[in-house]
Amino acid sequence: MTRRPLPAVVVLLVALASPASAVDTTPMRHHLTLGLGVAHHLSDDFDDSGVETGALGQFAYRYSLHGSVDLTLDGRSVFASDEVGTEIFTTVDVEHDASWFGPGVRWNGSAGAVRPYLQGNVFFVTETLTFDSGDVETSTDETDVGFGVMGGVDIRLGRLLSLPLEVAYLYGKPENDVSALGMSAGLTFNFTPLP
Repeated sequence: MTRRPLPAVVVLLVALASPASAVDTTPMRHHLTLGLGVAHHLSDDFDDSGVETGALGQFAYRYSLHGSVDLTLDGRSVFASDEVGTEIFTTVDVEHDASWFGPGVRWNGSAGAVRPYLQGNVFFVTETLTFDSGDVETSTDETDVGFGVMGGVDIRLGRLLSLPLEVAYLYGKPENDVSALGMSAGLTFNFTPLP
């Protein structure tokens, strides 16, 4: 029998949103977000490399200008590692880290228990590739300018906490095309009510 996860996801989202509807949804001025997820590199540069999909980590600070527009400063990183066999060495450990850091603007939907948002950023992109064969380790770093487009919902868990669920497209081409599509969930700490 095939199990369908969609009904379980819908029930979970409704359960998360329902208690929050009774929570104070006063807009706040300062927001600090920490999140985890997964991202997949979209480029052919990573096909069959073992590092085409990795863990996504993110942090962000947002400053609300008013209820619907925020200025943001975001940092995101996609990390993956794999062990590869070669003709010269028995195995080589490969680690790939693509990082995005930069400012952006976020539009927030109407205030409520579940609040949609859309965000765009300009990023400084860094790609680090490390090869370790045990005796020999080499590493390269390249940088470039890129961008990101993110969207999702922010579910209020209380006056000071919310749960962002997000889909992000991140672009950058420092050495390889590190463009990625990612999904994440996090925890946002909200401070200082808007006047």
